[in-house]
Amino acid sequence: MSTYTKDWQEPFSDSEMEYKQSEHRYVLKPSFITEHGVDLSAELETTGHPEPELAPKQFLDRVSKLVYANIYQYGRNKDDKQFMLACDPDLRPIIRDAMIERMHYVLESDDMSTKAGAIVSQGTRVETQDLIPSVTEEMILRPTGLLHRGSFRIIKDDTLEY
Repeated sequence: MSTYTKDWQEPFSDSEMEYKQSEHRYVLKPSFITEHGVDLSAELETTGHPEPELAPKQFLDRVSKLVYANIYQYGRNKDDKQFMLACDPDLRPIIRDAMIERMHYVLESDDMSTKAGAIVSQGTRVETQDLIPSVTEEMILRPTGLLHRGSFRIIKDDTLEY
C-alpha cells in the first residue's frame, strides 16, 4: 500500500472555481468559462427552464458531479480522495482541466451518463461503466493516480477544514 503525504492547504474559491464545502468538490464558475470563449447562456437549451439565468451554473454543477463520480468509481478510499481533491494544491488545475474537458464533451456529444448503452438495431448492449465519459478527461486524470483502483493511505492534516 502506498502512502501519500504533502503540504496540504485549505480548499478555496477563486475566479476559476467555487469550492462547495458541504459536497467536498470544486465547481467551475460560469464567468471563468465565458472568459475562455464559451457562452453557456447561448449554448444551453433553456426553453421552459424556470430560471434560465441559473442554467449555466446548474450545468457546471452537473459537470463537476460527473467528474467527481468518475474519480470516485475507482478504488475504495472515497474519504481520502475527497481530502486529496480538496487540499492538494497540485490537483486544483487538474480538476479544473478535467471539468473543462467534460464540459466540452457534454456540450458536443451529450451526456453519456444518461445513456443506456443499447444499440437496438444491432441487438447489443454496452454497460454504462464501459462508456468512457471523455477520452481527454481520462488522459488528464490517469497520470495523477486519481483513477487508481488499489489501496493507498494518506497522511492528512487534521487542522484543515475541507
